[in-house]
Amino acid sequence: MGWIFIEHLGGDKVFNCKTCGIPLSNDKELDRFMMTGRHLVRDVKCIKCNTKLGWIYEHAVENTEMYKEGRVILEEALFVESDGIADPLGERSGSF
Repeated sequence: MGWIFIEHLGGDKVFNCKTCGIPLSNDKELDRFMMTGRHLVRDVKCIKCNTKLGWIYEHAVENTEMYKEGRVILEEALFVESDGIADPLGERSGSF
């Protein structure tokens, strides 16, 4: 196994896995039926220990649920939030 290289894309906050401290990543899209209807979601996972930390809504089938698109749901007990790293050149904006 080689080294895991992590790139921080800037921003005010960084979200790290509580188990191993690595910044969050996400997985492939999944078609999932939830209590509020059918959604296309992508799991948010730790890229080191592969712990599932939550999901991001990619697409909502119902018009009344479209406000969720692009939103991230994280299990608060599974991640740590810390201050981000300022980009002095302003070249990147780290919207998650």
